Amino acid sequence: MAGCEEMEAKILDRAAGALPEAESAAVQAHLDGCPRCRAWAASCAEAVQLAALPQPSEAELRLFAQLPARARVVFRERANRSVWGRPLTVGLLGAAVVAAVMVVAAPRLRGRRGPSPLAAALVAQPEPTELETWALSDPLEDQEEQAVEDGSVEQDDGTDLDLDSESME
Repeated sequence: MAGCEEMEAKILDRAAGALPEAESAAVQAHLDGCPRCRAWAASCAEAVQLAALPQPSEAELRLFAQLPARARVVFRERANRSVWGRPLTVGLLGAAVVAAVMVVAAPRLRGRRGPSPLAAALVAQPEPTELETWALSDPLEDQEEQAVEDGSVEQDDGTDLDLDSESME
């Protein structure tokens, strides 16, 4: 029958109970005259029935009834925890700020009589050893340039390369 392809989705929706009543009457009128679509409707109804969840047990119904109360209790517990957490966090941050101000302002308050211990330590640093110099060197630095700077190798004047344009011809 013409239009059966258009009816397949509506028949499935009807079997699942998702088709509005206004359209359901039109689908029923089509089913009354089309044996192929009636067979499709029966298979859809059977599939929906097999896929349906069973009715909840008494224990499940009791748990479902308790869910709103349990959710409220958990929400209140979390709200109460955050009430204590905020002042504690603010207090700890305040203490950290006071400690930082004291560390910065303490040398100024006691009056400086000489260089600070940090400045004295920076001034009194010894020369780096050969190992420290090697460890801090750049491994990608050109070794030939270093040898020329040290004077251990003579600088190449480039006479072996003939780059003149006349000799290239």
